[in-house]
Amino acid sequence: MIEIERFLNEVLLNVRKPSRYIGGEPSSIRKNPAGRLRFLLVFPDTYEVGMSHYGLRILYHLLNEQEWIFAERAFLPWPDMMREMKKAGVPLFSLETKTPARSFDVIGFSLQYELSYTSLLAALDLAGIPLLSKDRSDGDPIVVAGGPCTTNPEPVAPFIDAFVIGDGEEVAIEISQIIFSVKSEPRRKRLEKLSEVEGVYVPSLCSMGVKGRFTIPENAKVKMRRVPSPWYQPVKQVVPYMEVVHDRGIVEIMRGCTRGCRFCQAGMIYRPVRELSPEKISEIIETLVKNTGYEQISLLSLSSMDHTAIDEVLRRLHPLMKDHTLSLSIPSTRVDSFTQEAAEIIASVRKTGLTLAPEAGTQRLRDVINKNITEDEILEAVESAARIGWKKVKLYFMIGLPFEEDEDVEGIVKLVEKVRRIVKKITVNVSVFIPKAHTPFQFSGFMDYETYRKRVDILKKLKRISELKVSDYQQSRIEALLSRGDRRLSDVILNAYHKGAILDEWEDQFNVQHWDTAIKESGIDESVYLDRMEKNEALPWDFVDTGIKKDFLWNEYLKASKAELTKDCRFYNCSGCGICDFRKIKNRLVFETTALPERQEEKWLNRT
Repeated sequence: MIEIERFLNEVLLNVRKPSRYIGGEPSSIRKNPAGRLRFLLVFPDTYEVGMSHYGLRILYHLLNEQEWIFAERAFLPWPDMMREMKKAGVPLFSLETKTPARSFDVIGFSLQYELSYTSLLAALDLAGIPLLSKDRSDGDPIVVAGGPCTTNPEPVAPFIDAFVIGDGEEVAIEISQIIFSVKSEPRRKRLEKLSEVEGVYVPSLCSMGVKGRFTIPENAKVKMRRVPSPWYQPVKQVVPYMEVVHDRGIVEIMRGCTRGCRFCQAGMIYRPVRELSPEKISEIIETLVKNTGYEQISLLSLSSMDHTAIDEVLRRLHPLMKDHTLSLSIPSTRVDSFTQEAAEIIASVRKTGLTLAPEAGTQRLRDVINKNITEDEILEAVESAARIGWKKVKLYFMIGLPFEEDEDVEGIVKLVEKVRRIVKKITVNVSVFIPKAHTPFQFSGFMDYETYRKRVDILKKLKRISELKVSDYQQSRIEALLSRGDRRLSDVILNAYHKGAILDEWEDQFNVQHWDTAIKESGIDESVYLDRMEKNEALPWDFVDTGIKKDFLWNEYLKASKAELTKDCRFYNCSGCGICDFRKIKNRLVFETTALPERQEEKWLNRT
């Protein structure tokens, strides 16, 4: 530890953003590790990205609330710092006590996006931990991974000892208890005990076979974990010394979404909807502001304006906003939930910018993806914002969606032109659609490059009226490959890492040549993973039971082909997705369907 601190004193002035590496922030926690389980939470990206992630904040404080757990944080250094560390022989270390990562009992990775897989390997390599699980000894930490990517864990299965699939609040404590109780046991014994926990997948205990075009775990079936509500909300969050990507306090006001957008993995796997009450939300925020001094709070969820009591939430927060000059940040907003009253309250202190996600440019394609909003609703939301002084709007769209035609992309241009007549400053972000596991569109193929170029040529018309950003095709292609892959992709990931691939989610760090060479050398046929998939095929992720029935996903895909809508089960009858047992697992709303606010009834019950 002393050597690491001496190293930091020598190099910090020579690297970019040195505060990434110093720790000691307000509300960070230091404990004596003696007699405790040593748990290192690693985010395989830079400090400013990782510290913006709410899941890391939850687990850090939740684990440290257990007297017997010593939990610390680590992040992937930027390449300049990594070079200095390797030159000096300094391993990956924790921020709090500068303890080498290899000295911990457990290392927990958060896998939020597939392009972080080479960064995961870089972190293990820097820590001095064997990259392959089979090469680790009894003295090495147990390497655990959680996050949305674990719903298809196979591409990184050889690198991970145990995956935690689903909500992590309860299972993090359970696996910690097990590892603590069997610390002295052989490594395989510890992994066998972990495999008994619901929601935990231990790849090394499963045999592999080939079914059709994919390699499949033959004796595996893992049920995704869910908590009844987002009950744990840290109110004394670590306040970074440097500006991070989302530099604000965060409160998760609800978890899950039942809107049923057919492209959205989170909207499928995080069902059902579980809302916190307005009283609880305002209490959490008031305490959080007092503890941290944050002047901006994010109301986090997949669709915060869909909270059935959002108007009441905002009314309760309004006095706090006035007293503390507090502003609210709402993630990407559903236009059909955006009301004049909500807009006025949010904008009353500081207009933080309005972000809307129409996703598609025509009504037909919005119906295909089950977005279920009209052009009139989009323009009405922008007009409401403009009336109270909002001058800047960000719009999100996708290209490469299933059943998309040129006319749908032309529709994006036409829609933006109409928005431009209402507000002058527009940013348009267009991402490349990636068919994700456990969604209705998992059966779709990935867009080819020729179609991409054709779509981008149409979108270039927007440059004269807005700021336009279109996702890189090659980066999206690799993400699609990794998200739809089986265990054979692990060789590609390992090979790409050895060729220099790292921080691939950063556009200025991504180098597709590393990946193309690795793919060629592995003999992988990309089309196996990027082409359309069939209902009766055994897919690499089928063994992960998210609760959503495969038949439901297929039927939704067929409905998409006919541009048919599926109604939101919060307001209508059960859609038959399979997630609810209607006892422990069910929608938990502040306002049940029979007592929905009028604004929701008008917007939804008259649609379709």
